[in-house]
Amino acid sequence: MADRPQVLIVEDEPVVLKVAGMALAAHGIGYREATDVPAAAALLDSTSFQVVLTDLKLPGQSGFEMLKLAQELSPSPQVVLITGYATIDNALLSFERGSFDFIPKPFDVEELVSVVTRALRFARRREAALQVPEDRYFLGRHSWAQLDPDGTATVGVAETIAGQMGQLDAIDYQESREHAVQGQCICQLASVDGLNHRVWAPLSGRIIALNSDLAGDLDLINRDPFASGWLARVIPTSLEKELPNLRQRHDSASS
Repeated sequence: MADRPQVLIVEDEPVVLKVAGMALAAHGIGYREATDVPAAAALLDSTSFQVVLTDLKLPGQSGFEMLKLAQELSPSPQVVLITGYATIDNALLSFERGSFDFIPKPFDVEELVSVVTRALRFARRREAALQVPEDRYFLGRHSWAQLDPDGTATVGVAETIAGQMGQLDAIDYQESREHAVQGQCICQLASVDGLNHRVWAPLSGRIIALNSDLAGDLDLINRDPFASGWLARVIPTSLEKELPNLRQRHDSASS
């Protein structure tokens, strides 16, 4: 384990705690452990962490209460929620309350390390914020949708993904090539360092176009995520219901 802990893992299941700790340590990421919110609060009082990785369901208090506690710190660590109750409602609530990302259980160690690595990079680089257009609707700080004049919507990634993945190697829409569902995976982005990053769709809809420019220059997603680095165009299927789940103006204060 690295001398300086970077991540606080808050988890009451011993097996999950062990797997998460071993995965981070294997990638040189220092961590400390807590099994509930009071124990985590005590560690946060004495140690500055860049990332808090917390289960949603904890004894006594929930992961959302852990998230609120972390947000009251200055500087506040990035919070990643782990949940065995990976419903769309929990995903949306996670982003609405300001989490960096969420990881559904059961997770594989590659996914966990990928999300934590992104969160660590974001925590270190957050001062270099992206210029965000005002005509976008945001799923947290994770992805965005732009409503187009013809009734379609364009979707892409926001600041907790763009620029945080390193050099990209591949994009995979396999699970959602025809239809996107709000709060579910629209694609996976693989980086040359062997990590994989899931992108959660900001809106539901039938996918009518993928960004063909990415085939020749995948790094557009990092360099120009709000314009030429868009991911897909969809015909929204539940716009009236889903739009209130998004924030129209990007809120960098929540970072």
